[in-house]
Amino acid sequence: MDLMSMADSKTAATTELPAVEQQRTLAAINAASEAVAEKIAYLFDGLVLNASDALFEEMRQLEEQEALRQHFNVMRFLKVHQDHVQVAFFDVLDGMWAELAARREVQLPVPEGLAAEFIDHNGRKVSQVYRVLIQDIRGRLSALLAQDFESFPIDPESFYIAWWQSMADTELTYAERQSMMVLFHRFVMDRYGQVLAAANVSLANMGVDVEQN
Repeated sequence: MDLMSMADSKTAATTELPAVEQQRTLAAINAASEAVAEKIAYLFDGLVLNASDALFEEMRQLEEQEALRQHFNVMRFLKVHQDHVQVAFFDVLDGMWAELAARREVQLPVPEGLAAEFIDHNGRKVSQVYRVLIQDIRGRLSALLAQDFESFPIDPESFYIAWWQSMADTELTYAERQSMMVLFHRFVMDRYGQVLAAANVSLANMGVDVEQN
């Protein structure tokens, strides 16, 4: 995953950095995005392997036909379209990394309704658990780009929204996408610290220090 060409067109409209500094910045962001992508691919494999079993066990206890249908559709979707949703997720993530490289605040449209409540609630909860790691990464990115950022591509809320957006052009209903969000929370976000650690170590290895306030 090479973000440099994506970022080049975006940075042209922003404040120019010296060429050497710009290349260092893009190289550091590219390295972090690749480390994150490798870890996410591993977690997605776990999601697909475990979600079907979890859904099947839940289906055994369900009696409502609508709930059974939703569970079956989600289970079938994961089996048949796992590659599609994973590629779509990485497309959203790549776009966010490119925005960051262009020194622009990462902003994704928040879904409406129950999905928004789910993202807000769980985003806050996960942010609290990994507060120190998140602060380190935000500090490194702020130092790298000489600019403070409220959000970044792998902060919890952005991560949840990227997953929601990855299902935008699928046949899943709103309720089924909500079920996918629950699975994402259960089988990916429970190991979210691994994603943060991969990004933090990558940035540190590229010589990016935490910004000192």
